[in-house]
Amino acid sequence: MSKQPFTLFKFQQTAIKAASTQLTDALTDPTVGGAHSDPFKFALKAPTGSGKTLMMLHTIQNLINALPSLVVLWLASKNLADQTAQRLARTFQQQNTPLNIPFTQITGNSDLQYQPGHLYVVNWEACSTSTHLLIRANEQGLNLSGFLQE
Repeated sequence: MSKQPFTLFKFQQTAIKAASTQLTDALTDPTVGGAHSDPFKFALKAPTGSGKTLMMLHTIQNLINALPSLVVLWLASKNLADQTAQRLARTFQQQNTPLNIPFTQITGNSDLQYQPGHLYVVNWEACSTSTHLLIRANEQGLNLSGFLQE
């Protein structure tokens, strides 16, 4: 039995197109989100079960296609970071998905080797205080703060 072709609902296609356009514009327009403007804010809001994760993955795919040097950080609480990483792995293994985004779940400083065009799932709780791995200084000079300054 073969799998059905991958299809998105119309509302998902509309949301992905709008999100991709807004975020690409924000990332490429120097007057948006720069030092002399208000920070750019974006939120994808939809009911439970509507496919927010899938819509964001398509949006991220579009952003990486448009901006190959982009590095994407997906911040979530510990439980949601684990759940998201598992969901990404299942989604990308499906033969009928057009998504192809390299991703890594960040679990400590050893994982802080960021590559352009990649998605990184980060436990935001590891970024919340100076005692956590992704914030504190270390002998390798690898931490989230240093990466964001590059």
